[in-house]
Amino acid sequence: MIFSGGEGTKNNAQHHWVIWASLVVSSIMDSINWPDPWGMAVPDLTPLVLLYWIMAINSTNFIITTMIFGIMHDVLYHTGLGTYALIYLLLVFPMLHIKLQLRNTTLLHMSLFIGLWMLAHQFLVWLLTAANHITLSTISFWVAALVGTLLWPLIFISLRTLRRQMRVR
Repeated sequence: MIFSGGEGTKNNAQHHWVIWASLVVSSIMDSINWPDPWGMAVPDLTPLVLLYWIMAINSTNFIITTMIFGIMHDVLYHTGLGTYALIYLLLVFPMLHIKLQLRNTTLLHMSLFIGLWMLAHQFLVWLLTAANHITLSTISFWVAALVGTLLWPLIFISLRTLRRQMRVR
């Protein structure tokens, strides 16, 4: 991410703080305690922002970034250390291999894929952390995948505009 190499690296490296700032802001948004009963319907924004940057920036250093923010979420949600890091890695690693195909699709197809991706995210969260607390019939927990799908175009367009204005490559 920071060490991309090549000509113009110095100019590009100084704007990579935008990536970290957007991930920190999304982590802060994830830490907001939303009111019940629909507080669980708010999706995790950090994986969505991380997914955007994986698609936008051609780098493999996002594995380390994913681990860092996964561990931060473990501390934030009081889960076992490495649980969210594992969830994020299980979702991000395949994305590194299909990001070029996904980047070349329409926003509608991308949103549908993000919906499936968010369903996988919710299932892994349920499987690894919430299986004791949340039943599969809790609709607000699964609505988070739909909300994430509907938020994706807004997140994608906002971060793409920010990336182009700040010339992050």
